Amino acid sequence: MNLNKKNVCILGAAGGQGQAILNASEAAGYSCTVLRRSSSKSHSSSASLPRIVFGELEDCHAVSKAIDGASAVVFTIPLTFDSNQMKTIAEVIFDAVSKHRVPRLVFNASTITPEQDTDSEVINAYRQFTKMAEQVDSKVTVIRPTLFLENLLAPWTFPEIAGRGVIPIALPIEQSVAWLSHRELGRMVVASIETEELMGQRIDVGGATSVTGDELARRLGNAMNLPIRFESISPAILSGRVT
Repeated sequence: MNLNKKNVCILGAAGGQGQAILNASEAAGYSCTVLRRSSSKSHSSSASLPRIVFGELEDCHAVSKAIDGASAVVFTIPLTFDSNQMKTIAEVIFDAVSKHRVPRLVFNASTITPEQDTDSEVINAYRQFTKMAEQVDSKVTVIRPTLFLENLLAPWTFPEIAGRGVIPIALPIEQSVAWLSHRELGRMVVASIETEELMGQRIDVGGATSVTGDELARRLGNAMNLPIRFESISPAILSGRVT
């Protein structure tokens, strides 16, 4: 495969996950196209710069322009707890992928969702979008990452860690999680674009080691030389802090 002749359209590239995917794709030799708001700036760490199409993810004309000519599309759901907005974005993007007959779609679902519906409208929306992605007329790979280590540095998390010595995560304290980094996600996405065996697969992605909430707090506390404990919070509380 001559990567220099391949163009990847990366939708949702402004966030941490999308930026890592962009960096990994450029490092692998791909020519990249991204969709950005006019006020946003590229922070790519590579020597090359992506082709930029300005517009919103809900804008079918901007999305169509960005996708046109792409040999693969990578779509990461943006960080939002508005299920209606998420639904509109997913419909616009998946429709454009189908209309342009894009050969490859990698859908980064941003999280691992339960197999059954829950009481959370947002989680149920994520589940529905995975099903929508798998019905697109392309060779589709769905990536479902666990939790990201970068979440510990988020503005709704790190002040709690530094100020109260608490890691507030919407997760049961006894649940063991294989935390991973954005960089690891980027490498996995590139592998999904290039590897025939991963096409048509739903892949749960995590780091090398699983830890419970208490173990995470202990390790982070040792690294920071601070007493830190894990605090399980509800998705509703997390949503209020993020928004």
